Amino acid sequence: MNINEINKSNPINLYRQNPRTDKVRKEGAPSVGDSVTLSETGNAFRDALKAVKDMPEIRADKVSELARRVKNNEYKTKTSDIADKIIDDSITE
Repeated sequence: MNINEINKSNPINLYRQNPRTDKVRKEGAPSVGDSVTLSETGNAFRDALKAVKDMPEIRADKVSELARRVKNNEYKTKTSDIADKIIDDSITE
């Protein structure tokens, strides 16, 4: 195996010393940042996602209405409906 002078040098230094790369750096067009343009569907999705993120996790209006109905003994539900919902939720997780 022969090792010549080129293989012994650091390849990064060879790149730095290459006059062609200096010319490209100096005379090249200025760097322009990347840009992204969303389609109409993408914009709609972005807006919908923002609306969902801006919603509170707990909907106070629903909670207060249910609390009022429970307090006034107006909230009625079938226990079988509750059991079905519990089972459905445990299956989908």
